[in-house]
Amino acid sequence: MNYFKNCLEILNWLATVSFRFRPKSNEAVEKGLLLAETFDKLSLKEKSEIVKILPSGLDMKLLALSGFMAEAAINKKNADYIKGALVLHLLENFRRDYRENIRYIVLIAFAANEIGINFSSVIDSLSDVASVEAKRHLNNFSARDKNLNKLSSFGIKAEVVDGIFYFSQL
Repeated sequence: MNYFKNCLEILNWLATVSFRFRPKSNEAVEKGLLLAETFDKLSLKEKSEIVKILPSGLDMKLLALSGFMAEAAINKKNADYIKGALVLHLLENFRRDYRENIRYIVLIAFAANEIGINFSSVIDSLSDVASVEAKRHLNNFSARDKNLNKLSSFGIKAEVVDGIFYFSQL
């Protein structure tokens, strides 16, 4: 199987999807998980190449998708979405202001806590595949005061509507 080609195909598909509004189906979240799993299987050289050629318009889409994957982790009680959401940040590689990543990593950390996953352990499990830059930011996030990572600090609240968990603005 050509994982590199599969990553490119999923990235091309994501380029056609709008995250301006919440996706109506789970297709984007499932493609995000598939992208993360596929990216995780690449060699370090291939990962580096994907990160280099990632179009700038996809970086914010990957961050937004990681937030939707955090919601899916809670709704499905599935840790794969936690790891997958973090892998999207590795793929995006903190190329913009790292504080944008933090806004979404807070959601992932919240979701991990909600389903009983040790978030720091997930970060540690990805350290071998993270760039130096990504590793530094993830480790800094993991070490920072947990009070700084409250949803309300980012103007976000957790809510359940019709039995489905969502993040929304305060």
